Amino acid sequence: MNGFSLLKPYFLEHKGIIFLGLGSLILVDILQLLIPRVIKLAVDDITAFRIEPSALLKYALLIVAIALFMGLFRYVWRRCLLGTSRRIEEGLRNRLHSHVQSLSAPYFDRAETGDLMAHATNDIQQVRQATGMGLVAVNDALFLGLAAVGFMAWISPKLTLFVLMPMPGIVVGALFFTRRLHRRYQEVQRSFS
Repeated sequence: MNGFSLLKPYFLEHKGIIFLGLGSLILVDILQLLIPRVIKLAVDDITAFRIEPSALLKYALLIVAIALFMGLFRYVWRRCLLGTSRRIEEGLRNRLHSHVQSLSAPYFDRAETGDLMAHATNDIQQVRQATGMGLVAVNDALFLGLAAVGFMAWISPKLTLFVLMPMPGIVVGALFFTRRLHRRYQEVQRSFS
């Protein structure tokens, strides 16, 4: 049984709340990208000497309004996504507990206590983090990353090209270090046994 098939029932059970959380996260990402645009407009007006103090106050209030909406939607996505990951963790712990309770006594003579404890604590905690902040990281990498590159290309395509030139090297480096970290993590997990 692979990892996703184990988690699929939990995702299906909570799909509505997960989509609400992802939608709120995307709104926060969009709002995050708007603040620099508002600051740009304010700075452009200041440098062109065509701004009144009341207009500057409007820019400031717009930034405050955006920040308030960001806070609201950030609260929603945290409740939805991180709350769902906690419910998935609870479901997995209950499932593991039920399974351990159904095992015969001789099994516990053969099993390593460290293995059982690692599965009951570390492994399930890692699944919780992957289903909570992992969803956030993937969503932010895809949506916010693409949107940021789009904004940059809209402002200056040539500068965007220069900025993106080191990206293949960063990707290769990230893959290299990710593999090393995964290998070390596996060693730590084996040491629990």
